[in-house]
Amino acid sequence: MKNLLIIKGAKDICDVEVCQIKTIAGMFSMNVIEQLINTVDALEQLATHNCKFDYIYLAAHANPNGFGDPEGYFVSWYDFSTGICPLDIVSSNAVFLLACCRGGVEKVSYDIFAGCDKIEYVCGPRWKVAAPDLTAGFHAFIYNMEFRRLQPDQAAKRASDATGYDFLWYDRVDIERTPEFKRHQMELWGMPVSKGAGINS
Repeated sequence: MKNLLIIKGAKDICDVEVCQIKTIAGMFSMNVIEQLINTVDALEQLATHNCKFDYIYLAAHANPNGFGDPEGYFVSWYDFSTGICPLDIVSSNAVFLLACCRGGVEKVSYDIFAGCDKIEYVCGPRWKVAAPDLTAGFHAFIYNMEFRRLQPDQAAKRASDATGYDFLWYDRVDIERTPEFKRHQMELWGMPVSKGAGINS
């Protein structure tokens, strides 16, 4: 049985969205755990479930730099990734489903991959979307992954086709070998960046 973790990144996340994702997961016999997380320190609570997750679904208000809520807290994507990494909750080949606006922007995947080498895959929408778009898109994605057994990039394409919004798929293996990612790592880690770093010849 696979495990799906739903992280509610704000108190006002649509309950209907979360319930629908739980129902979808139930169709594929997944074990589902839901947790409200509204600080980086609160991520430690995830370790209390004593299991590794195959899918991690983050429902949050977000932008290319991180996620938060109207109450004023904010968690950067890099801090989110580094906070999860030592908890030993990420299974091999786990997929991070970023159910939030701009979760599919390339910079977001850079921050997440740079923060934790245990995270292999990230999927999310490129543009601003609503709860119905997210549930429809990720329903299509999970269905095509778990039932149709499609390649992940093809499952993301089906999610895009279902909603009319781009759901983008990022694979660590592909991202790590790009000069842009190497430059991004150096900037995050405060290392000197050469003038030509991250520029394709």
